[in-house]
Amino acid sequence: MGFGNSSGQVCVKDFFSSKIDNKSALKCYGDVDNADYSGFDTNFSKYLNEKSISEMIRVNDEISNVMKGFKINIKINMNILNNLVSNHLPQTTNIALGMIKYLPREVKSQVNPNALKNATGLHDIAKVIIPESIINKPGRLNEDELKIMREHARLSYEMLKTTDLDADSLNLIKAHHQSHQDHHTSNPILQSREEVTNVNLQILSMADIYSALRERRSYKKEMSKEDALAVIKKETDAGKFHSCVYDALVKYSEHDEVDPYTERKTPKAWGLFKYILNKGKTEHQKEKTAV
Repeated sequence: MGFGNSSGQVCVKDFFSSKIDNKSALKCYGDVDNADYSGFDTNFSKYLNEKSISEMIRVNDEISNVMKGFKINIKINMNILNNLVSNHLPQTTNIALGMIKYLPREVKSQVNPNALKNATGLHDIAKVIIPESIINKPGRLNEDELKIMREHARLSYEMLKTTDLDADSLNLIKAHHQSHQDHHTSNPILQSREEVTNVNLQILSMADIYSALRERRSYKKEMSKEDALAVIKKETDAGKFHSCVYDALVKYSEHDEVDPYTERKTPKAWGLFKYILNKGKTEHQKEKTAV
């Protein structure tokens, strides 16, 4: 198996042409027994494992050059990968794909669901090589740390461009933190629903932001649905997103969103309820026996 070609162009697509066994790949994610992978698409396991990530880095000098520019030695952090796979990535995918059905029909026709699924599931892969001291810093990032974090979209693209991922998915990943065209324009034609620009990028970016706001992280509490929507509404009013994309998110949050934190608390609450119920039955039986 070769990792390049005669022209010198970086190319390792053959490495990803055969699907890595999902179970063996999932073992690379760290604490498999205690992590929740229910929302994770295991088709991504051939990218999101230590062996594949190491190969992506090995064949593309640009990744090492960027990190050297920040004086950072590359280390793959499996704890970060584990957290991404069990939280942010599948949640972002669910939000983005869930928004599609609430878009106007003429806008929905512009959506590329496959590219969206790929991009939402892989867009933050480069965070596994960013120091954990930055990713999980309990306070605000300083300017140098922000510069490193701002590179993660480009680094994710660089890591994945040597794989078998399609161009549409790669371009979304590369651009997912870029600002979008200002939709507040004096031209009434461009304000129509038919002229929503980069709808796939808008969905990806909005889902990414909403997921991040709603998540509980080491440096912040989860934000309520209402507060998270208010943040994105301000960005929509400022022209970053089209109003119909925001409306689709609102409808998704009202009808389809499952709060991961409420859901994870439910089994414990149910266990407590069963404990109280069984305790009551036991005490009642004791009273009957005593009589």
